Amino acid sequence: MHPKAAGIALADTLRLRYQPIFRLRDGAVCHAEVLARSQTADGQLLGPQAIVEMMSCPDAALHLTLAIMDRALGEYVAHGLHRRGLELAFNLPLNVLVFPGLIERIRTVQAKYGLEATALRFELTETQPVRDPPAALASIADLRAHGYLLALDDAIPGMACLEALLDAPLSAIKLDRSVVTDEGADATMFIRAMTGSAQRHGQDVVAEGIETAAQIRRMQALGVSHGQGYFFACPLTALDLAEMLATAAG
Repeated sequence: MHPKAAGIALADTLRLRYQPIFRLRDGAVCHAEVLARSQTADGQLLGPQAIVEMMSCPDAALHLTLAIMDRALGEYVAHGLHRRGLELAFNLPLNVLVFPGLIERIRTVQAKYGLEATALRFELTETQPVRDPPAALASIADLRAHGYLLALDDAIPGMACLEALLDAPLSAIKLDRSVVTDEGADATMFIRAMTGSAQRHGQDVVAEGIETAAQIRRMQALGVSHGQGYFFACPLTALDLAEMLATAAG
């Protein structure tokens, strides 16, 4: 099957979950990351691997990204999450950034639900090596100029184009779980470098995969401002997320 056709077929099986991102200093929910999964004919929800593999093809990745946005924004509005000021964060592969007409397609989906650009975040993920870094950086600047918030996702030591991406107009840096759970000297040095860069650029730093209170204390000591992971909440349906926010608001 052609990759684009495979992407269309996979889009029909999408089921979405939402993982809240919390501010560490006070536990407030700041936004939620959209997690896409595929469902089998017998109702089994599969892991992320099928989605990740399809994101390696730019055409399929673009189709899937827009399909995920459309489904998520529909649920976002249907459950009143847009009225709570909660931003939704979508994974956007770096290899899709240079796709012609990307921003126009994003704006079309956004306009369908009457939302402002500030309701959407894009977490830039490196599913494939970036073949044209200058073009990707120009697209990042264009997305920001249109009002979208941007984050560098899954930051790890040795990440390609890391220095250039850190100078891009980002709102946040997300530390990969492998770095967060590694208490070694190299990981600690990398986290300090990321928090130092973020402070200079006025950015947040989000630690992924937090599962213990000890990890929270360590991240705070290293200057990390936000966290997500099972310690705070498992990925939720849109309804469960709305109920959690309603409970927190009292």
